[in-house]
Amino acid sequence: MSDILNIVVDNLKLQLDKDITITPEMHIKENLAIPSIKLVAFLTTVTDQLGISIMDFSDYELLRLKTVQDITDLLTSKVQDRNENE
Repeated sequence: MSDILNIVVDNLKLQLDKDITITPEMHIKENLAIPSIKLVAFLTTVTDQLGISIMDFSDYELLRLKTVQDITDLLTSKVQDRNENE
């Protein structure tokens, strides 16, 4: 499991307040039942941990997040962009 995926999974478990097995294929709303407000709180926490800003995400990018893998891919892309621009 990648470092970013581990961060995503660990923080999702904190948002859910239970220890369940979370896989990359799981859907945020259908499988994990995370409401939008909790998703925003989760993304704010994770972006802070990764040293990126949630303000760098477009509405389109955020609306496309359906699965745990989608979140991981987007965060990985943002971290890579940040590293290339440093």
